[in-house]
Amino acid sequence: MNARFHRLAQGFMVFFVLFCLILINFIFRLVQPAKIVDDAYITMRYATHLATGAGLVFNVGEWVLGTTAPLHAMLLAGLRWLLPQQWALTNIVLWANAFYDAVSIGAVGLTIARCSRSWVLGLCSAASLAILPHLVDYASSGMETSLYVMLIWLTTMLVTTKHLAWAGVTATLAALTRPEAVALIGLVVFIIIMSRSFKTTDVLSSAEITLLPMLLLGGIWLAITFYAYGSPLPQSAATKLGGWVYELAGDETYWMVLQTQRNLVPWFTFEAQNKIQAWQAGLPTLSLWVVGVMVLAWRDWRPSIVALFTVIFAVGVSISNPVPNWWHLATFAALVFPVVVAGAGGLLRMGYLVLRIMPLKKQTRVYQMVQGVLWVIITVATVAFAAYLIQPHLTRYNIDLTMPLAQFNLRSLQLKPSYDAQRERDYLIVADTLNKMQVGNARVASSEIGALGYGYGGPILDTIGLVSPIATRYYPIPKDELLTNNAIPRQLIRAEQPEFVMSLDVFIANSLLKDDEFAKRYRPVFRGKSAIFGSNSLLLFARQDFADRWNLDKLPIIAQFGAGIRLHSTFVESRSAYGSNSVNVGLLWSGKSLPDDYKVFVHVIDASGNRVAQIDMEPNPPLKLWAQDVAYLDWYSINLPTHVQLRDVHFVVGLYHAGTGQRLPISAVAKGQALDDGFVIK
Repeated sequence: MNARFHRLAQGFMVFFVLFCLILINFIFRLVQPAKIVDDAYITMRYATHLATGAGLVFNVGEWVLGTTAPLHAMLLAGLRWLLPQQWALTNIVLWANAFYDAVSIGAVGLTIARCSRSWVLGLCSAASLAILPHLVDYASSGMETSLYVMLIWLTTMLVTTKHLAWAGVTATLAALTRPEAVALIGLVVFIIIMSRSFKTTDVLSSAEITLLPMLLLGGIWLAITFYAYGSPLPQSAATKLGGWVYELAGDETYWMVLQTQRNLVPWFTFEAQNKIQAWQAGLPTLSLWVVGVMVLAWRDWRPSIVALFTVIFAVGVSISNPVPNWWHLATFAALVFPVVVAGAGGLLRMGYLVLRIMPLKKQTRVYQMVQGVLWVIITVATVAFAAYLIQPHLTRYNIDLTMPLAQFNLRSLQLKPSYDAQRERDYLIVADTLNKMQVGNARVASSEIGALGYGYGGPILDTIGLVSPIATRYYPIPKDELLTNNAIPRQLIRAEQPEFVMSLDVFIANSLLKDDEFAKRYRPVFRGKSAIFGSNSLLLFARQDFADRWNLDKLPIIAQFGAGIRLHSTFVESRSAYGSNSVNVGLLWSGKSLPDDYKVFVHVIDASGNRVAQIDMEPNPPLKLWAQDVAYLDWYSINLPTHVQLRDVHFVVGLYHAGTGQRLPISAVAKGQALDDGFVIK
């Protein structure tokens, strides 16, 4: 009775702790501000079209499989179709990724606990995944990383529990999430063949029966892709493998992988200055990882599938992605770090294993007492060492470990900024402007198509060729046109003649901006200030014979200053998620040029009517350089006092003469939104 009660109590405690870890997982991820990255928007556009019946396509009517994460797109499409329309897909994907990570935590805990015969070790490894900044970061980015990691760890768990048929299914689903997981399918097939006997009189052997679900699922997908797209290989993967687009060397991926090692354990707090230092920094982690692999394979070699796949994954990514992607490294960290924690705990538990083989009579009371005391010591030491390994990850958050508990708030769980979504923000504004212009089915060419494609309903010409196969004809791009990756080939635009071309100036500085024929055929219609990738401006060009469709009179006018400076839209963006108490105020303008120098003022007014902050500066470009029928997007960054919250203030914007200080009079403004010749943004 006592033994049974002890097992029940232990089981309750284990699942209670696991539940707490899953709850922590949701809290850590859902308090993060949404920062959907450009590539995630590509998959979300596929999901939107599939949910609305247009099919798994990027451009309606163009059957090109450009996404390398079709399963992620299909699951999002199902959620989009099932859930109320007022739920934005950008929010749905955050909840979905938090759920995937929760399943991963359970799979890690159960797998390592079963292999090590220690629930403490399993829960410590699961805890490492719950707060792993790499995974939290990409859960809030909308990428497929969380789904991919979940399927890999589920496959490992199912192999560990000898549910090989289901392991084959999850491995196949992983390959539909990222094509590199084909290697995982191969490993599962190898394990199935090695684990089953062919000595049977049945029509099908047990190994073949186990492979049937995987073969059926894979066969269905291959049939669909061959019928709809002509090939199961995504266009984006084919483009990268073909080496047409990117110029950076593949060995740079190894360098980036090694650089991330310093984030895994406490002694990697320095920036490695060269590859030799990075290798030296990686050796302690590699040693703990090897011990962790031994823990997984102590009683059965099959759970080491996660280690074998990690090695194949690291090598495969460096070959297939000459330009390294951080979400691949997030996957790498999510596969490595729980095993590193298991390795650290495994080292500490060796003392317990040594005691068990000591030449003492195991029935003696002394032996049992020593064994019990050592078990407690090893358990406490394991938890403490795991916490020590995890602690550096907390520095990626806004957590102050010296802060009194009463002052703790959920904002402390937000990650410090590692990515600024300014590019996606501006692309969405351009897309919204195009929609308001009602340009019909006009095609927009761009080398970055994620946020633009998600926001704009019309067709997109991907000048990189990830979803537009025709673009690959013009690569490799001539060296004299290549200033940076994502440069747009001038011959592609000449041949295809899209109605609009949108690009950061750095992508077209050596190609289109130096092309006289492009200057004759296209004119600028939109300019935004941007410093992304070393650029100065975000530019949109319209083809001359189509330019009459671009009519700024179609845009709403919320205020007019002087004789013809029109304000069409305003945007307020808090920067608190990026570690500062500042705010960006965006203004979408148009109008005729003015001969004198004018400045924009933005005043911050609190609830009592007091001005608590302001900024005064020239528009970019200055009004004297403005062109007719061009929309200008300008941003103004204001530092708020530490005691002032964004929700407690409003803004007043306007224009004044730089020499006299005389403000341009305001007109055509809604009642209650004008104050002293300024427009009030609430």
